[in-house]
Amino acid sequence: MIELLALGVSIRWTDAGPADFTPLLAVLAAILVVRYAVGLRLTPVTVMAAVFAGTLWAAAIARWGFSLPTLAVIGVVAAGSLSVRPRPD
Repeated sequence: MIELLALGVSIRWTDAGPADFTPLLAVLAAILVVRYAVGLRLTPVTVMAAVFAGTLWAAAIARWGFSLPTLAVIGVVAAGSLSVRPRPD
């Protein structure tokens, strides 16, 4: 009864399952791709766009596996990096 009052659910429903780090890794990879592969500065807008793209990529990986979504991401990054001006060093 104590755990029901403290957690709001029975203790048997609060057992942790295995951790899935795919969304976190996809978001971090998207941010790194935006910064280093495409060459954009990390403004709040580009970070939010990268987080959104990474989240969609992780959802697509969960739905269709790794190969097809990653091939699509590589194609989009290649097309996007052609349209971005090179940054001055």
